[in-house]
Amino acid sequence: MRLNLNRSVFSVCLLGFLLSISVALCAPKKGTANTSKSQSEAVQRIDYYVGDLQDSSVDGKQLYGPRRIALLKRVISSQEGKITEYFVEALSRYTRTIKVVPGTSPSEYKVDPPIEAGQVQFTGTPWTSQSWQYTVDLFRAGSKNVSAELKKDQLTIVHKIFGPKGKVTGLRTVLLRATKPEAYMVKLRDWESKYGAPQIFR
Repeated sequence: MRLNLNRSVFSVCLLGFLLSISVALCAPKKGTANTSKSQSEAVQRIDYYVGDLQDSSVDGKQLYGPRRIALLKRVISSQEGKITEYFVEALSRYTRTIKVVPGTSPSEYKVDPPIEAGQVQFTGTPWTSQSWQYTVDLFRAGSKNVSAELKKDQLTIVHKIFGPKGKVTGLRTVLLRATKPEAYMVKLRDWESKYGAPQIFR
């Protein structure tokens, strides 16, 4: 009789142990949701654009040279609080890093190489803005106001350039279209094979 009782107690304990293991395996892990969330927040958006540019007089009637290549890669990371823009324009190549501080407008940026300094004013949220404007100091060379507007997959960037004395001297119109990373890299590698060394900045 005592043996049967011990067996019953053992069976109940074993059943309880197996049940607890089953619940533990089926229940979602506490760290999983947090890990997924942090990975989701860490994901940054990268947009690629290819196109060309045209320099002209202020009224756009007199063209200065042929249309030339323009490439843009925009890395948008809200978690890091910055937008990094990699530009190729004609013979120039530079990187603009915009630091977005919540509650602060406009946003300051820095450029590598240090050919300019300025600010960016976004329309709406910087991470999803469809239009923005740069106010650029070209140091002793003058300044420029640059407007960017995105419509579907078309990005138009217009540079209004001022001389050292504040007089408007010309326009640069950049017409870009969104593309896939592979197509962007083909254009970039081709440009690098022609102009990668030495670099020419202006």
